Amino acid sequence: MESDSEDELFHSFPYLVFYQKEETQGRVNERSARLNGEEIGDWKRAWRDYRNLRFYRSIIGFHEGTLDLSGRHEERYTRLKITWDEYFSEFQELEKTATPMKIEKRIGELIIPDVEYTFSDAALWQEFTKKWHISPTFGVHAFAWTDRVRGAMKKHPKPKIQSLCLHHLPVELIQQVYAEASQANARILSSTSRYMRSLALPYIFGERRLQFGPGLYWYQSLSDPGIQTQEDVFEALQALARTGRDSYIETIEYILSRPDLLRSLTSLSLFNLWSRLQEFENSRAEGFSPINLDADYFLQIHQHNARFLQATIHLTSLKLGGFDIDCDLVRATTSLPSLVTLQFDFCSLTSELQASALEPNFPKYEQVLNLSIGFKERNIDQNNMDVNTEAWYLIPLCPNMKTLSVRGMRSRKGVILPRQELWHAVNPFKTLERFAIEELVGWEVETLGLWIQNASVVEQRHLMMTHFMLRSKGSFDGSDTAVLANALGHATNLEVCVLDGIASQAATVALIDVIAHALPDIIGLTLIVSDRWHDLRSDLRAWPSPMWEYGSQFSTFTHLKYFGWNNRFECEYTPAQMIFLEEGYPERTPEGLEQEHLVNRMAFLLDFERTGAVFGAYCPSLKTVAVTATGGIFHAACLIRRDGNEHMIVEKDSPGKNYADYVKWNPDGMLSDGWPPILPKSL
Repeated sequence: MESDSEDELFHSFPYLVFYQKEETQGRVNERSARLNGEEIGDWKRAWRDYRNLRFYRSIIGFHEGTLDLSGRHEERYTRLKITWDEYFSEFQELEKTATPMKIEKRIGELIIPDVEYTFSDAALWQEFTKKWHISPTFGVHAFAWTDRVRGAMKKHPKPKIQSLCLHHLPVELIQQVYAEASQANARILSSTSRYMRSLALPYIFGERRLQFGPGLYWYQSLSDPGIQTQEDVFEALQALARTGRDSYIETIEYILSRPDLLRSLTSLSLFNLWSRLQEFENSRAEGFSPINLDADYFLQIHQHNARFLQATIHLTSLKLGGFDIDCDLVRATTSLPSLVTLQFDFCSLTSELQASALEPNFPKYEQVLNLSIGFKERNIDQNNMDVNTEAWYLIPLCPNMKTLSVRGMRSRKGVILPRQELWHAVNPFKTLERFAIEELVGWEVETLGLWIQNASVVEQRHLMMTHFMLRSKGSFDGSDTAVLANALGHATNLEVCVLDGIASQAATVALIDVIAHALPDIIGLTLIVSDRWHDLRSDLRAWPSPMWEYGSQFSTFTHLKYFGWNNRFECEYTPAQMIFLEEGYPERTPEGLEQEHLVNRMAFLLDFERTGAVFGAYCPSLKTVAVTATGGIFHAACLIRRDGNEHMIVEKDSPGKNYADYVKWNPDGMLSDGWPPILPKSL
């Protein structure tokens, strides 16, 4: 039959043919039993039956037009048909000696009808089972399966050979299939042939993440009873660190030895998780760092990173986390011709690089369009000055960037802006189109407005910004908002604006008026009221003025299509349930329970459509009003449209079902880093 020898290597995912997963598990179980010295009975060997089932189902699949991923190719059918003809010829001879008997099998309390066979020539049956590998556990099931195959061939006499295979499609279509497929599905498809694998390499191996660090279960390395003192703890963790470093370097060496993998690599993430040691706080490991016992611990890693990055010439996206960024690493990566997206999280910049970044002749990331910075936790030095803000020096290294995302990485102290004397050199607004800054401390919001305004004055032209998002750590007041809104007014192409962190007492009707006059041509506006500091996700809040008073200020907006805010709406209570006091409660029948349910629903009224009506009446361009919160959490929404007579029609919408239509106005803070990146048309 169509099967492999019993001595072949175990299969692993992806499983391409019938029963391959079950067959592999059976082999594993039998091998484990042998190693444990267990007796190997017929049922331990029963996994071999899957080969028989695969043979029968493959023949059926050809004639019915259904088959596994190995495909319905003529060459394969010819091979199967030769085996089937020989098998079926011998089966017909055996069938002449077989007498079926109906029996009943009892399994627990169940009685199941079954069929057994007796053979007038028992030797012929033994010879047949031996030749065709029919085990005692499969036995007479061969009769039922042979009948199924015979029936399929009778119903569909001609096998359905594939006339069009995947590899007949244009290369561009196959590449699009891979681009849309998940990583797991792309691996399965690539396993069907060498040709499909050659096309799949950029999609399967195009993205890699390499990291080293303590891991989730670092504490297990301290479980030895002999580890008592802090010195013992640090020695154990140092051994763990060395093992992780060696494994990281070994992986890099392997990829460097494979030119095909290097050519396929387009997105690379390298992370040093030893830089994030907050989990060691208040534990036996507090205070540990790999450099405590080995000053040169990171030296080999930096050297291999530089070699690795220089070799990844097709790289378009690079993420680095927890490393000390120096001039050598920048020189190694600025030469990458296709690099368009850069992300630095928890990184430190050497003092040499900070100075070099401001020099006009130092290498720059001329081709990078998207920069993302995740700041380390801020510290305060002896002069009460903020430190760990050197990541701002990455901005002059990317003179042509169009998207900038700045985050505090959920730090306890938030992000602060560069000093004013650096604004002339650290100026992202010359080319910037999309800007998102999260966890900016509230008292820096006015300074952010002044920084943006200063950039417009220096450039002596309007700014190019189209998307702006601010999520503060700690709230900001009305005067801060006014300064920021007026500064954003210098970006005459601004389409979408998110202001998250407005102090509740500042969320007045006058504030809407200030924003509307500063940004009259805005298309999408999201305003989030919050008084938070520790909690970075604001939920719904009761705004200080009635809803209709805010609506009257929207007449100044001329192109506004979307408005989102986190105003909390309370249910209104109706006297619907009074009917039960007057007429009595219905009986506990299905009809009575349904009546009670309907009345209970009427008892609480959440007339959210009125929101759309109020704002739509003053702003004819408005299409959507949403109740939202920090980070793309949408609670409710209503859609506004007008009929042929310009009568306004307001309808509820479900943001959960149409999530993509809403998150473009207020990005998801958990699934993305700010606005989507801008990519060259060639990618």
